[in-house]
Amino acid sequence: MKKTIGFIVAFLALTGCHDRLEIENRAFAVSLGVDKGQNGGYNITLSIPVAQEGGRGYINVSETGSSIYAAMEAIDSKVSKKVDYGQMKFIIFGESILNDEALFKGAVGSLERNPEINRQINVMASDMDARGVLCAELNGEGLAGSFIADYYRNYSSKNKEAFKQTIESFVKQMGGSGSALMPKITADSGSACIGGAGLIKNNKLAGFLNEGDLNGYMHFKNLSGGMVLQADFEGRPIALKITRPTSRVNCYESGGLIYCDVEVKCKGRAPGFFSTYEGAGEVNELEALFEGIIKEDIIRVGEKFSNEFSADGFGIFEILRKYNHNLYLEYKGAEEQALAGIVINPIVSVDILGAPHG
Repeated sequence: MKKTIGFIVAFLALTGCHDRLEIENRAFAVSLGVDKGQNGGYNITLSIPVAQEGGRGYINVSETGSSIYAAMEAIDSKVSKKVDYGQMKFIIFGESILNDEALFKGAVGSLERNPEINRQINVMASDMDARGVLCAELNGEGLAGSFIADYYRNYSSKNKEAFKQTIESFVKQMGGSGSALMPKITADSGSACIGGAGLIKNNKLAGFLNEGDLNGYMHFKNLSGGMVLQADFEGRPIALKITRPTSRVNCYESGGLIYCDVEVKCKGRAPGFFSTYEGAGEVNELEALFEGIIKEDIIRVGEKFSNEFSADGFGIFEILRKYNHNLYLEYKGAEEQALAGIVINPIVSVDILGAPHG
């Protein structure tokens, strides 16, 4: 029997995606993908680690159900032991489910209320099927599920800050402003990419932000610690690693428009710059260059939120509710119309640490 089980596990580890598996011990799921079923309902895919020659591998199991619970129960029937969801690291929502308001809302609600799933689990959006992401074979990396887990682990070990969204914070933001972001993931033959974000508005995908847009959002929300910005300075590529950011937002009304002054202060290091350093004047010029990049990113994503998506992506009205309640009450019920008149005014300062200033 042990030889038979060993053969099955080895075979499934090679095939990656399959219809049935048997596991001797409890099956600990590490990731979950959610897609729209071909005939309605939900198609979910679980990634489960298994032992194999040379280390640990991952296999994926998929099943369809009229509800998330029914699909999970169907997967349980395929696995010899009940699946344990307590160790899961992330959930990926595929584009098909993101574009179905009712199904997406039902999926998020079911997963967020499930006592077996940690409410601090990371959620992600994809521009393809979630199953396709989890089953993608990456060059030298195995399945994409292992790549995603390592991605966040590597960011933490290098003291970098990757954009994350937990299911708990996502639900909270949706309840406050009606909009929230999820990190975007995609995969193709041989590679996977995490970058940018999906904007969810009223429980449906409004569109995707690129990495520059996401940087602007993170500066606004004071999430840019560990971010690395790139600039071309007099023909030299210079990187600035932000170590100590702060962001303060002040919203007020003037001339019938809502103005939001966002004061962003970034301290950081640019080690490559000092190899050709020529004086304090250059430091001031480089700081001004990075200030312009940050300001441009904030303004661009703010315009995209208001004009392209008609969404409160920054959570402006939640800020008003907390800190300018009279203004919040004035526009309550007419938020979408007010979005077109919101003026984002970034006030940015960059301080390159260890450099003399003129």
